[in-house]
Amino acid sequence: MDPDADLPGFTSHALELLLATIITIIFVELIRRALIYLDLRFHQRPARPREPIDFRIIHV
Repeated sequence: MDPDADLPGFTSHALELLLATIITIIFVELIRRALIYLDLRFHQRPARPREPIDFRIIHV
C-alpha cells in the first residue's frame, strides 16, 4: 500500500509549504536584525533617565 496513493501531491505540497515558511522566517529575522542595527547606529546617545515623578495629595 502506498500512503500517498489517495492524496496525490500531498508530500510535495507539504514540502513546499515548509520551505516557504522557513524562507519567510529567515526573511523576517533579517529585516528585524537590520532594523535593530539601524536603530543602534542612528541613536548612539544613551537614553536620558527620567526624573522621578512627585505625587502630591492636595487636601481640601
